[in-house]
Amino acid sequence: LEEGALAAMDRQASSLLMAGRGGGALPQGVANLLWALAKMHATPSPGLLSALQRRATVTVGDMKPQELANIAWALAKLQATGDRSLLQGIEKRATATASAFAPQAIANLLWALATMGETPGVTLIMALQSRAAATAVDFQPQDVEGVVWALGRMRVQPLPRLLKALEGREVGRRGRR
Repeated sequence: LEEGALAAMDRQASSLLMAGRGGGALPQGVANLLWALAKMHATPSPGLLSALQRRATVTVGDMKPQELANIAWALAKLQATGDRSLLQGIEKRATATASAFAPQAIANLLWALATMGETPGVTLIMALQSRAAATAVDFQPQDVEGVVWALGRMRVQPLPRLLKALEGREVGRRGRR
């Protein structure tokens, strides 16, 4: 991305942060902007990154699972040092909404936390593993890989029912070929 284009995007993003209801961008807008910056391998200015993290912290209580996963994934890809209060908010909200996480969001959130060197609390780890076990049939191969890698990186022993569900998913896929 050219420096001029990045500067223009930086200015536009900064103005968007002020445009949403209540004086700032909505949760999905913040998540989408961080995701887009990471996907484009852009390096946002420290001011923009800080503003996005502050806005995400304010809105984290209203975020959906996909938004939580996208923000965490983007921070990990951008190699950003996650704001402690934002990461705590993500963990709290993810714990509360774990039963609504899609397989890719589970994998992305766990991958992002592990990549940033974070080990979430046991409540979130157990909730996401339980949700992963319940939805294992819908996991794509990269989701399986992401979850197993992240748990290993965090030195978390996977739940036996998660391993059994993922194994059954793989056996079932091989049988359908």
